[in-house]
Amino acid sequence: MGGRVLANCFTRVFHNASPHLATIGGFTILEQMVWSLVLGIIIFASLRMLSRSAFSNALLCTVAGSVAIAGLPVMALAGFIDPAHRLGVYNFGLSLEVIGVLIVAALYYVRRPSISSLLMGIILLLHFCLWAWLTSKFVNVRAFISTLRGSAYYHSWLWTLGLLFISTIFNFGFVVLGFVSSMTWARYVRRRPSEATD
Repeated sequence: MGGRVLANCFTRVFHNASPHLATIGGFTILEQMVWSLVLGIIIFASLRMLSRSAFSNALLCTVAGSVAIAGLPVMALAGFIDPAHRLGVYNFGLSLEVIGVLIVAALYYVRRPSISSLLMGIILLLHFCLWAWLTSKFVNVRAFISTLRGSAYYHSWLWTLGLLFISTIFNFGFVVLGFVSSMTWARYVRRRPSEATD
């Protein structure tokens, strides 16, 4: 709706963008970006307003960590993300992996000395690498570049690298957003005053 209007405005501003957008989904991608940006601003403003009180701040801290860590796996297991592998056979084991990471995160949240920041970071990195592989949210850079370099239209290195960058953002988006959100949560939890947990 409004996203298509803004996408058309974008292509009018950048005259030569339309043929290049076709390789990554055209106006559909631009509409998703516009609505994601609008939704992100609304969610950010809402969370900032809710974090003013101590109770909602503690609630948001626990919920935000859980959603950041388990959001991608839950969406993949529920079927919202088309996985590369048949996850149905392994749903129980993958659910246990998510529960295990959430238990470690809960121990980290209550400041158990056995869970250091480094250990939490390594666990989150392995967790999101596993889910990047399971959901095919990665880019085969070598194949992508050779395909585009073989095309007469995209033979320029500038176009090839630009499309590689955009493709990487859209393929790694879920994984990187989850990992960065989880690491931000972990850093926030570690740096908050100790009396917030008492």
